[in-house]
Amino acid sequence: MSIRPTEYASKGLLGVGTPQANPTVEAEMLALRPAGVGLVSARLVCLDDDPRRRLLSYINDLEQTLERYDSLRLDAFGFACTGSTYLYGHREERDLVARLQDRFGYPVVTAAAAIESRLNALGAETIAMIAPYPEWLLNPGVEYWTARGFRVSAVGHARLPSADLHQIYELGSHQALEVLQSLELDGVDAVLFSGTGMPSLRAIQAAQADTGLPAVSSNLCLAASLFDIIGLDGTAATDVAAWTARVDTL
Repeated sequence: MSIRPTEYASKGLLGVGTPQANPTVEAEMLALRPAGVGLVSARLVCLDDDPRRRLLSYINDLEQTLERYDSLRLDAFGFACTGSTYLYGHREERDLVARLQDRFGYPVVTAAAAIESRLNALGAETIAMIAPYPEWLLNPGVEYWTARGFRVSAVGHARLPSADLHQIYELGSHQALEVLQSLELDGVDAVLFSGTGMPSLRAIQAAQADTGLPAVSSNLCLAASLFDIIGLDGTAATDVAAWTARVDTL
C-alpha cells in the first residue's frame, strides 16, 4: 500500500536527496516551490572521511536512500548533489536513474541532468561556471560539461580555506558573486553556479541584473525540472521576480 499526504501536497509531492550536512537545498527548494507542492527530503549519508569517496557513496547508495521513504508515494525525486555526477559519469548515471525509476515507479532526476536540460532550453552553448570545489572536483566538472557539448570559456573558483568540503556550506552568495565579477564573460551565453551547497538564489538575482545574462544553479535547475515533471510550469522557478520575496524571508 502506498500513501501520500495529499492535504499538504495538492499539486504534487516531491522528494529530494541532499548531502548529509548540506543546509542549502531545502531552503532554496522551499523558496522556489509553488503553493501546493509538498517537499520531503532524505539525507544522503556516508561516514567516510574522504570527500571523494563520500560523493561517490551518495550516488552509489541512492537505491538504499530511496528505500527509506518506505510506502510514501512520491510524484518525483531529485538528487541534489552535482559533484557526485561529475565523478560518477553521465552514462553510468543515466543507467542508474533508469533502474531506479523502474523499481520505484516515479521519475528520478539529478541536478546535473536538470542543469543540462535548462542550458539546452536557453540555447546556451558557451557557459561560465562558478563553483566552490577543490581542483580534484572542479576539473571533472569542467570535463563533464565539455563532454556534454558545452564550451566552458570561464571558470571561477570560490576557494575554501581548507580541503574540507563541508566548508562549502559556510559560503554566501556574495562570495560567488565576487568570483563572477573577476571573470571575462565575452561570448558567454549563460552563467552556471554549480554546487547544491553554495547559496545561489541571491547570486542569480544579482548576476542577471549585473551581466544581462541568464544565470542558473544546481538547485534552481533541479527545482524547475521537478516542477515540469509534475505538470507545473518549471519556468516559474527560473523567473526571479516570482521568488524574490520568498528568498528575502529566508
